[in-house]
Parts: sequence; structure tokens; C-alpha cells
Amino acid sequence: MASERSSTESVRTDTDRTSQQPGGDKLAPGVAASLIETMTGIFRRAAGLTHELTGSEAAVAADLDPDIATQVWRAFGLPEIEQNAVKAYDQQDVETLRALGTLLAAGIALPDLLAVARVYGQAFSRIAEAEERVYRRHVLDPILEADDPVAELEEREGISALMISLLEAPIRNAHRRQLDIAIRQLVVSAAGAAAEPTAIGFVDLVGYSTLTMQLESEDLTKLVSRFGDLAFRCCRDAGARVVKSVGDAVLLVSPRPDVALEAAWRVVEGVASDSLIPAARAGLDFGPVVPLEGDYFGNPVNVAARLISVAKPTSVVSSRSFADALVDRVAVVGELGGFDLKGVGHVDVVSLTRSGLPGGAAEP
Repeated sequence: MASERSSTESVRTDTDRTSQQPGGDKLAPGVAASLIETMTGIFRRAAGLTHELTGSEAAVAADLDPDIATQVWRAFGLPEIEQNAVKAYDQQDVETLRALGTLLAAGIALPDLLAVARVYGQAFSRIAEAEERVYRRHVLDPILEADDPVAELEEREGISALMISLLEAPIRNAHRRQLDIAIRQLVVSAAGAAAEPTAIGFVDLVGYSTLTMQLESEDLTKLVSRFGDLAFRCCRDAGARVVKSVGDAVLLVSPRPDVALEAAWRVVEGVASDSLIPAARAGLDFGPVVPLEGDYFGNPVNVAARLISVAKPTSVVSSRSFADALVDRVAVVGELGGFDLKGVGHVDVVSLTRSGLPGGAAEP
């Protein structure tokens, strides 16, 4: 920490504080440049980022074709650079390439690895944006708004480095937990384990991805918590059970389709009457699922999750199999036609409407 402390002290001696005004006014160019360099250095040391290898050197060290390495970095969404000239990589990048090379040698096709890398890039870009908001609120803004930003930087240097290093553990844990769920879902669906006919429903918030870009993390957390509490109450009152929350969506189950439908509509209506929560929509399916360790696995879970992308705001849609299981228990059933759902295939979709709220789906 001694070397890092001296770096912040150099900011104080190399910059002109006279132009810095209280209350977060624009920094003098020298102060701004030094703060940028110092804060970037703090982050990179905490994250273990160094720029010691070119892209070609990293690929050679990993015993991987440089062209393949370039495709990997591109799939990750990293900036395009001259791989033979610019030193932008380090030993952790070498280990990443080496691991991918091992997977290739084991027979995993390059297009499959690149597809996963693209998903990683997109997912971690969103994760970084969420972390950025936290970092700005608790580290950057207090520094920029301070009477003496250099002194404030010295005070917050520890939390800045600590936050970066500690965030890696929950990311790794969330990944392994979600992968465990996904693998079990895949195996259960493929193996046809002992299953129980169950109504499955997902209810989510319309436009949530946009909200994640607009709201502060605290406001977003309050919104999701408010929605989750409302969904739990509505499902409980209808006789269904909320299994879990997945981002802005809740998974509900019931052995009875009519109960699941009632629960879904109560959530959608409850959200519609709450001015602080954006519109909700629901997707329902019915079929054999396997209850395991408090969760549910099987194709109906996948179908219901994909159906919410078909539903219009404030509507409830279902598969034909769910509607057939209802017999004549709903007032209106509207045929919406067939939809090709990602990871599921062709599904005949039905709109389940209720007085006072429109039903329907987006165009196929």
C-alpha cells in the first residue's frame, strides 16, 4: 500500500488545486488527468491487470493459434487492437487462452466456444455496468464532489481496491450455482426422470432491461423487491407458490392450472394498480416436471419462461396444453397461433383474457 499511497501523494504535488471549487464543479485539467491515471491504477492493481504482452505473444504463450485468440477477444466484446504491436494482455489472459485451447483439444467445436464467449461478453458487460453504478455512487462521486478531491481519493482508495477484489467471489459463486441449475434442468429434461403434472408460470416486468440502464442500483433493488413482495402475496392468496425470483421474473407453481392462472392474473393486476412498478406479463405451461431441492425442472419450465417474451404488457398467455388442462374454467380463450420459441421449438400459444384487461401476444 505504500507505493499506492505515494501515487496519490503525487497527484497532490503535480496538480493545481486553486481551480477546484467545492460542490463538484469541473476539475482543472491537471487535477482531472492525474485523478484518472491514479484511480485507473488503483483498479488495475486490485484486479491484477497488467499490460505486458501483445495479443500474439499471449497466444503463443498459451500455445493457441493467434487467429483463434483474436476471435475469442472479439467474441468477448473487447476493443479491436493491433495484436502484434499493442501490449494489452497479461498472464491471466494467457491462462484463459490455455483453458480454451484445452477445451478445443478435448473436441469442443470452436463455434460453440465462441458462442459461449459472446454470451460471457454480453453478460459481463451488463454486470460491469451495474458495478459501475455502485462504484460511481460510493467512490467516484464523493471524490469529485469533495472540496479537496485528492484528499478524498486518499480516504477512499482502500474501499475502491477492496470492492473490486471482493466482487469476484460472488460472481464466481453465482456462475457455478446458475450452471448447476442449468445442467440439472438439461439432464432432467433429457433423461425423463419421474415427474409430476404441474402448472408452471413466469411473470416478469416489461422493459426491465431498459430500467437497469436508467435507475440507480438502490432504486432498482427497491423496485424488484416491491415486485417480489407483491407477487408472493398474490400467489399465496390464490393458493399457488412462488418458487424463486430470477432477475425481474418470478416462477410460480401449482398442481392445478386454474390456481396458477388465478395467481398469474392477480400478480399482473396487482402490478397494474401499482404506479411504482412497470407493467407485468405472464406465461404459463402445464406438463410433467421434476421437483428437486426446492426447484422445478422439465420442459414446461422452459416453455413458460419463453412464453413471457411473447406476451403483451398486462396480458397472460399460455401453451395450448395449459389451456386444454383448464377445460372450461376461463371466460375467454383466444388462439394466437404458433410461435417458434428459442430453445423450445414450435409452441401453439393461447391468450387467456379476463374482464378489464386486454390479452394477446406480440406478432410471431
